[in-house]
Amino acid sequence: MPDLTPNMGLEKPLDNETADIQVINNNMDKIDTAFADSAGKSQEIIDLIGKNNAPAGTTTLFARLTQLANYVDTLESLLGLNTDPAGTSSIFARLAQISAYVDTLEAQLGTSADGSTATGNLHQKVADLKYHLGNITDGPNPTGSVNSKLVDIKNAITASTDWSKQKPRILAQRGSVNPNSSIDIINITGKGYLLGFYYYGSLYYVYPGIIIDGVQTLSEVGGYTSGTLDTIFNGPLRFNNSLRIYLNQPYTGQGLNYYVTVTYSLD
Repeated sequence: MPDLTPNMGLEKPLDNETADIQVINNNMDKIDTAFADSAGKSQEIIDLIGKNNAPAGTTTLFARLTQLANYVDTLESLLGLNTDPAGTSSIFARLAQISAYVDTLEAQLGTSADGSTATGNLHQKVADLKYHLGNITDGPNPTGSVNSKLVDIKNAITASTDWSKQKPRILAQRGSVNPNSSIDIINITGKGYLLGFYYYGSLYYVYPGIIIDGVQTLSEVGGYTSGTLDTIFNGPLRFNNSLRIYLNQPYTGQGLNYYVTVTYSLD
């Protein structure tokens, strides 16, 4: 019995067999059929691959490659180069623009070590403003800092006031403030000067407030030391319509004891 080839099953006569024309013809037919099938499949592959000049699309491999190449070209155009000047034409140009904005912002902000100047960066202008404002401890000076000028104005008002026409008064009051409530120390209508407000506390955190002519002049600053005399305000300070001084206790729990002294005068 003849041997068969492993792939196409062609018959191979044995050495002791006589060649048969029909067997040879059958083998030829098998080869021809296999070749035809292979040629058809090769054409299908060729059709799927397409040609290297195919337009962008999804019909063939080369069309898809062209499409991907176009995508890459578009992406490269959008990205640009890291040497692109600042602008909006590419991502690198936009990054350069942002970097320039940051550099400008840093230059305008400056650093905390910069000296004061009215025409410099922000830190310099703040330092200049702070310089002109001065400190609360500045002495009177009509050409000095804002605080110095205010002290000078205050001294001028004090010096120009005819205190002989004033009616100085002293109010000393002791009591307690209930939790979550406030109490008026003085609430008068008229014209005069607030000369001083002093507080001797027996408990911590009573919040005094001063309202002059309907305007909050002292906004409930708390934390006065227990058992010591604290100067809350040292005048004179003019009021033309009304003066109200009060204590506020915003906490729950026990009431807070107080002892205050107010000096003032009426026209």
